[in-house]
Amino acid sequence: MLDHVKRWGGRATPDSVGYALVRQFRNQAIHLVLEPVTTRS
Repeated sequence: MLDHVKRWGGRATPDSVGYALVRQFRNQAIHLVLEPVTTRS
């Protein structure tokens, strides 16, 4: 992964590894924050 970070072009393009990692992190964070609120008991 370090190789990909070193070759980062400085832009968030959908085909970049960094974009995919940040998007996945964001989606997971949103899920973890909202899960207690949206889970039916």
